[in-house]
Amino acid sequence: ILGGIKFKGNDTNTPGANRLAASIKAIAEGEWVNGGNASAGLGFFTRVSESDAPLERLRINSSGRVLALDGSAGSPVYSFIGDEDTGLFRSAANAISISTGGTEQVRVNSTGVGIGTTSISTPLEIQAGSSGGSLTNAVLIKDSGFNNILLQSGGADGAIFVGSAGVLGRTRIQGGEIGSTT
Repeated sequence: ILGGIKFKGNDTNTPGANRLAASIKAIAEGEWVNGGNASAGLGFFTRVSESDAPLERLRINSSGRVLALDGSAGSPVYSFIGDEDTGLFRSAANAISISTGGTEQVRVNSTGVGIGTTSISTPLEIQAGSSGGSLTNAVLIKDSGFNNILLQSGGADGAIFVGSAGVLGRTRIQGGEIGSTT
């Protein structure tokens, strides 16, 4: 470590004792950090107690890139004060995900974008929830008026509806047949 700044605070259990809470360190190229060789940069470390080894939480490398921890759906690395289970995290190698309420909702990887699925096999894959055999609205594409395309999954065949948002006057494609909902 080339140099650093340490932040200490009072320990409420031991009056008068200061405990290391966090530190910022300049890291040399190839230095051993968190079990591996690090690239040069500025590292931000925290630790739970004085006896714990400091853990790197964030690094700004010598190229100016910000490197962060992976995170998870329940604890995304980029989240919000007051809503810490919503945000962005690295879900796998070469993949980034968005979570809300601690549940992964969207994943982007080298194959494409998955909504409601983590197994992406096409450029856009949408997985609707199960509805026990009845039709479930899976995808709704609409304009600012009442025109839309609705894809439903489930049931025996699923269905595609094209037309106005009302039940009347829509074209229905279901089970290989084209009909009207009028």
